[in-house]
Amino acid sequence: MKSVLLSLFCSVFLFLSCSKSKDTAEVKAESQLIGKWYLKKWVANDVSGTGSRPSSGNYNASDYLQFESGGKLTARVDAQLSLATWQLLDNNKKLWIISTVLDTPDDGYQIKTLNSSSLVLYVKEGTGTSYSEMTIYLEK
Repeated sequence: MKSVLLSLFCSVFLFLSCSKSKDTAEVKAESQLIGKWYLKKWVANDVSGTGSRPSSGNYNASDYLQFESGGKLTARVDAQLSLATWQLLDNNKKLWIISTVLDTPDDGYQIKTLNSSSLVLYVKEGTGTSYSEMTIYLEK
């Protein structure tokens, strides 16, 4: 009987410990994301059956995304200020931005890098041999 209770206690303890770790990872990712991120540059590639067309460019020095707690987002892109919402998905590997003004992908951005000073977002749209991909670099 004691071994059954001990096994049950250990199982519950492990379950709660794993759940808490996930919560901690979510909190860490959100806390790193919160703040003002300046859009630095973008690198794109349009691929079709006839080849690829790479391109790149820099954003204006005043362009930014301001992530706030509670999922609020303020964006300034090309001198246009807009409000949106954001959410971390897929174990903090995807950033979903919902906006009626900003041109954002329906499936969100894949987070390539997120730390206290660097955020790199990636998106690929299309299928097979015809697709577009873009990487966006931001800094705090």
